[in-house]
Amino acid sequence: MKRQNYSVQFKEQVINECRQFGNIALVARRHDLSPNTVYSWLKKVKENGSVIPLPKDNQKQFKEVKKRDRRVFLSIILAR
Repeated sequence: MKRQNYSVQFKEQVINECRQFGNIALVARRHDLSPNTVYSWLKKVKENGSVIPLPKDNQKQFKEVKKRDRRVFLSIILAR
């Protein structure tokens, strides 16, 4: 079976639907995906703050993590 590459926008759409509906298996079925695929995307979002992989270079990786943390912090502040 050939491995499928999904766009970042598609992954983010699926993640948002999972958060909205609260049912990962249902969302996976709607998009003809394996629930394990969706779970792995959710895990990446929890670990990295995004489905976009972090750069390999340590300095670039540190800058990207700082940028993502700032976005999360600002969204929490603005949500209050």
